[in-house]
Amino acid sequence: MCLFDRLHGYLQKRFMIYDLRCFLHNLIINLSYSVSHLSDLVRYLILYNFGGTYLDLDALIIKPLPNLTNFLGRESLQMEYLAAGVLRFQKQHPILVQFLQYLKYNFNGQDWSANGPKLVTKVMQELCHTTELSQMTPDLCLGIHVFGPQAFYPVPWRNWQDLYKTELSHELNDSYSVHLWGRHSSQIRLEDLPENASIIELARTHCPISLNIINP
Repeated sequence: MCLFDRLHGYLQKRFMIYDLRCFLHNLIINLSYSVSHLSDLVRYLILYNFGGTYLDLDALIIKPLPNLTNFLGRESLQMEYLAAGVLRFQKQHPILVQFLQYLKYNFNGQDWSANGPKLVTKVMQELCHTTELSQMTPDLCLGIHVFGPQAFYPVPWRNWQDLYKTELSHELNDSYSVHLWGRHSSQIRLEDLPENASIIELARTHCPISLNIINP
């Protein structure tokens, strides 16, 4: 049995929402961002089936997340996109159905963000009946809270290198997490950084056990 059939069989059995064959076919013939796009699909499926919180692996939590049932965050004030790196939804929330339906009919394997931030933004705009992210409120959006970039993305991806400098100019008092932008920073080695680099200071405070394992 080929990889395609195994993957389709597993996902179809585990997440019986719709036929995934078309999506997986597009995924496999568009290999440029296949891991990222498969991650987009699986996070929506898991949240639909079970509800809960999804976090990217490069989201560093610095204080307890909001005590809310449904929320996501805006990535930047300069760019009109919502982000998919921190998501919380109740099981089978209608927005998750719409995410999956949009993905089914509008999958784009050539654009890294098409099935993540762009999808989330487009569907939320339709759900909330507004194109203005600042106007998206729980009353308009079926109880979904939309946080500003300071909540989960206080360091924009264009400034990801600031995390590896000795002084972090970004305010974190109103932040729940710091996105580390691993897609850009994955080649940096902690042992090559100064002891007072911002990322090391954050790790020393918020994840000392992991830091000690990586950099004893």
